[in-house]
Amino acid sequence: MRLRSSADRHEVRQLYVPLFWNMLAKRLEVEGKDSLESIIETMDDYFLTREDWDAIVELGVGPLDMGGLNIPTQTKTAFTRQYVS
Repeated sequence: MRLRSSADRHEVRQLYVPLFWNMLAKRLEVEGKDSLESIIETMDDYFLTREDWDAIVELGVGPLDMGGLNIPTQTKTAFTRQYVS
């Protein structure tokens, strides 16, 4: 992400993580499999890995809490398969 942003770790936590949570995790929940290609492109644009995805989802607090996400298992599986490919 350093190649695309100029933020310290605090700014990343406060500004980027909520933005990525909405652009990636919430979008996957709302749009489902149809958004996979676009989500992966966004991750590639910011050089985000699958581990970064996990951190973004895990670091969500309050309304961004993982408990608030309801991504179907089939969609999660499709995301993992497509991301690894």
